[in-house]
Amino acid sequence: PLLNMPALMTTMNAAPTKPARMVKARASLKLSMPTLPTLKKKAPPPPPPPAVGPKEIGTALAVTGAGLAASTALINAHVIDAPIAAYLNTVGVPIISAANLPELAIKWLHGANMGIVLTAMGGYGTYLGWQIRSGNGENETLTGDLVRELHPKLMGAMALFFFLGGQGGLVFMLIQDKPLLESPHAVTAFAGLGLLAANGVLGKTMKSDETKRTLHALLGSSLMAVFGVHAALGLNLGLSL
Repeated sequence: PLLNMPALMTTMNAAPTKPARMVKARASLKLSMPTLPTLKKKAPPPPPPPAVGPKEIGTALAVTGAGLAASTALINAHVIDAPIAAYLNTVGVPIISAANLPELAIKWLHGANMGIVLTAMGGYGTYLGWQIRSGNGENETLTGDLVRELHPKLMGAMALFFFLGGQGGLVFMLIQDKPLLESPHAVTAFAGLGLLAANGVLGKTMKSDETKRTLHALLGSSLMAVFGVHAALGLNLGLSL
């Protein structure tokens, strides 16, 4: 029989077809291929903080000394004694008197509370501040906050508790019929609060200015030393009452 030449030529020229199983296998292979993770470039370590020299330390000590001198002048002028006594006799004394606290609490409650705040918030907050300066501000703390986030929270909370707790201490002095603002404990209280407020403003405005950041760190440690002396003077005052 004669071959159908046109049909044969069409068959030979047609594109070869792939078996269905092979197509499915290749499609399945494409779908099952895992996606490789994109490698992130590791951030370079932060530059080391500038060295702290005698000039920077001297500046921090000079600011601390100025705060103590201003507080001493304010206390010795006795211009705020009467307004503070009037305010506390109106607001604080009636509340504490109504609580009918035992004598031991009236004498030592203020010191115990402020001591806890100083060590827990102030001590840990100061440590976190130096961690930030060392380049560890992005590390996570036990609370889940970053170091650079928790430091201002702790120091702000400490300032608030000191401001309120200081008023409580003065109320206890009035209840015990003791004179207000006539002791070194009062001088260091006003100086510490003033320096704490000033350093907080510096921390908010310093941004990336290394000179201001250095002063903020040193002044923070210096004012914590003032509060340490303040605590010792408070203990001595309590024992003398």
